[in-house]
Amino acid sequence: MCAVRMPEGTAGISRRHACIRWQQGMPMLVDLGSSYGTYLADGKQLPPNYPEPVAAGTRFYLGNRSNMFQIIVF
Repeated sequence: MCAVRMPEGTAGISRRHACIRWQQGMPMLVDLGSSYGTYLADGKQLPPNYPEPVAAGTRFYLGNRSNMFQIIVF
């Protein structure tokens, strides 16, 4: 398990915003009903609690593009 903690009050990030979990052998990005939204890099907003398949290299952001992340596999 891994957790990413942002500083308290980070703009555009809810307290429990999103998670990445394994489902049917694939990693899935899930918005946890956040106030500000979870988006793929192309701007597609994920509906709350609806798993979106992701792969190495997938970029996504939380709330706004200044909170961009990328999935990297080592």
